[in-house]
Amino acid sequence: MINANANDFLDYVYSMQEAIHIYNQKKYCIQGWNKDGMVYLDLQEWEPTPKTIWQYKASNILECRNEYLKTPLYDGKTFWEAEKDMEWVDD
Repeated sequence: MINANANDFLDYVYSMQEAIHIYNQKKYCIQGWNKDGMVYLDLQEWEPTPKTIWQYKASNILECRNEYLKTPLYDGKTFWEAEKDMEWVDD
């Protein structure tokens, strides 16, 4: 991960804070929250075209994490395949 440590980024994501990052000239935001006893993790593309890319609901953040890591969300790549070209940024 450019200018950051991938594990620190994931720890931040799993604490359900908003994490803004850039991959392949696209700006993304991943964020988690609790609602009605469930945990949600949501990945949105902010630029160039705002849209929800992926959302997952589970009983715990660990299940959301596992799904996020194995799903090819970044131009057909998983997080671990894309992270070397990903930059964690403050908005």
